[in-house]
This record gives sequence, C-alpha cells and structure tokens, in this order.
Amino acid sequence: MLAVEKRNPAQGLARPVSPDTSEREPEMKTCVCAGAPGRRVMPCAAVAVAILLASGPASAGLILPTDVTLQLADHPDGNAGPPTYGLRLDELIDVTAGHDRFTFSFEHPSAMVQMLLTEVGIDEFSIHIWGTAFGGLVVNNEYDPLLSGLVEIDFTYVLAHVVDGDDDLIVTTPSFMNTGSIMFQGSTIDLFDRANKDGFTFRLGNEDDDMGHRGFDGISGWGWLDHGKAGTYVPASDWLFTVVPTPGTTVLMAIAAALIVRGRRRRRERGHCRRQPHNTSSISCIETSANPV
Repeated sequence: MLAVEKRNPAQGLARPVSPDTSEREPEMKTCVCAGAPGRRVMPCAAVAVAILLASGPASAGLILPTDVTLQLADHPDGNAGPPTYGLRLDELIDVTAGHDRFTFSFEHPSAMVQMLLTEVGIDEFSIHIWGTAFGGLVVNNEYDPLLSGLVEIDFTYVLAHVVDGDDDLIVTTPSFMNTGSIMFQGSTIDLFDRANKDGFTFRLGNEDDDMGHRGFDGISGWGWLDHGKAGTYVPASDWLFTVVPTPGTTVLMAIAAALIVRGRRRRRERGHCRRQPHNTSSISCIETSANPV
C-alpha cells in the first residue's frame, strides 16, 4: 500500500510520499545520459523495486495504512439509492407521517469526507471520520431541494482491533461507546454507534474471504448508528461507504517491472552507455544519487 503524506484535515487530500522511517531513506540511483540532447534521467529499476517493496502499512497485517488521510466515497449497493450515499440516517428529521429517508453522498462535487486510522495499542486503532457530505430527504430518488444541502460529519471510534485471522478492522465495544455528530441545516444532531446481532458496531475492510462487502471488491466501511439520542435506533441508520483506493503493491510492482524492461532495452540500444572515443556527441553514463521524493 502506498503511503500518503500526513495532512491536517483542513488541508484536504494528501499527496503520495515515502513512508517515514527511523533510518535514513535509501538513495535511489539514477542514470543521467550526458551528451545526448535533452539529458534524460532514468530511475535504476533495481533500486526502484526495493523502494516500492518497502512501502506499506505501518502495522503488519492491517488492511489500510495508519496515520494517513484517506478519502471516502459512496458504496454502490446502498438499498436506499439512488442517489448513491455513504451515510443513511432515516427519520433524521420527522417530516411526514410516513417513513422519511435521509441519505448523504460522499461523492457530490462539494463533498469531501475523510478517514484517519491511528494506532493506539498493539493491534488496536482509533478511526476518525470527518468532513462535508451532501444530502438530506430523498423523495422519488432525488434530494428534496428544501431539505437537503451540505452537512458536516464528525465521528470517532476510539477502539478498533484487527479481526482474528483477517486484516479487517472491527469495533466490538458496547453500544453507544463511540460518538459523533452531524450538522444538518444549522442543527447539530448527536450520533452513537450501535452493535448488531453479531456483536460489532463497525467494520472496515473486505470481509473474511477478501471478496468484498456486498459485491464491492474494494475496502468498505459499514456499521450502525443511533441519532438524536442513544437507544433510539431507526431502521435504517448506518454507514455504508467505500475507501478510495491508493496505488497498491500490484500496481507498484507493475511499474517496477516496466522500469526493468525499459532499462534493459535502453542498455541494448546504447551499448550499456559505453563511451565512444573521438565522438563528441557520444553518450556517457554518469551515476548520480538522488533521494526519492
């Protein structure tokens, strides 16, 4: 998993960087072909592979990296869609005599909902979800223009742990131990987690078989919530979102393999960058060192 630069939530999405290490980062060798027009710099593939292999989660066996700001998106299999959503809070406001469906999209152009995992113990983590979503009352598969808009979400699971025999994270603390809020149309409404019949309030991952949650083969987050007052669950009120993927090990290794092939091809074409005497335009290979950025 590619690590991402740590950012304050207000700064928005982070850009990929090398993970922090207690030792000096390995230097990446580059071949600068001098004497050729434009001076092209090619990363040496062997060192690139080593750097890519070194990138990964902060904790072994965890499905996502810690201390990294991750972007969240709507899950494609929400029962209340369309529109798609990442959070559903039915009867958030009692509007009609019937059942009022409220959903909130994490993919609206003005939305930005993020998540941060922080290690708080051995195989124990906190999960912070915060940001801006768009949504409200759904009528005929559209948001009611009078009862919809931007909302602010802030919720923290103080203690999650790795699922036994798997790499998902799960919250098994008693109901109402984890709290947050949603600000909707100027009113702040409290949120509380609630355990399901299997004894967990929230799970983050792709299920025990790594086949994904509800047909989505990436990383999902799902769990149940009370809103307004603890102990007043209204079906359905729950998270159902996905985690926007970052380049994983498979992609990185494909890049490294491409660099190796490219390097071999260039060596064949240029005779391994050997200097040719008496030719001022010949190519010479200058080995330099550059810290990865």
